[in-house]
Amino acid sequence: MSFLPNKLSFPEHIVRFYGPFSLHKLVDGMRKFVELRQYDFHEIYRMKKGGDGWKFETRWECTSRTTHFVKKTFFIDFNVQEIRDVEITVDGRKEKIQHGRGTILLWGGIEAGYDDSWSKFEKLRGFFLTYVWKSQYLGVYADKQWYELQDAAREVRKLLEFEVT
Repeated sequence: MSFLPNKLSFPEHIVRFYGPFSLHKLVDGMRKFVELRQYDFHEIYRMKKGGDGWKFETRWECTSRTTHFVKKTFFIDFNVQEIRDVEITVDGRKEKIQHGRGTILLWGGIEAGYDDSWSKFEKLRGFFLTYVWKSQYLGVYADKQWYELQDAAREVRKLLEFEVT
């Protein structure tokens, strides 16, 4: 007998870019995106100087306990290389932005019965997810998380000014 898994993972979204962008605007905009959706936020980052510019690497782990039974998680990996400061003129005033090459990965998933109290009842949890709560689990929580990942990728493109509004 096969049950639905209690962890569902979604395919990653990849945003690659090369050219001028605002690193400050990108990081602050994504931080606001995460905080607005009330995710707990954990960040690991590193910035170092290289021969052809700065290198910025960071990973964000964003978790939200939607209910006592369902937890949403998504990750954002920023990997930006060859960062150089450039100065541009916008409406007669000078602004400092960055120029570089980067890849941003976004992925995540949901987990049902995430706390340790459910580890003893794996078969019961599987039965519950498969036969009792399937439409809620897949139709509400999984769909919402999938669309939030798509919204996050869209927000990254918007902050990098890839999309026409």
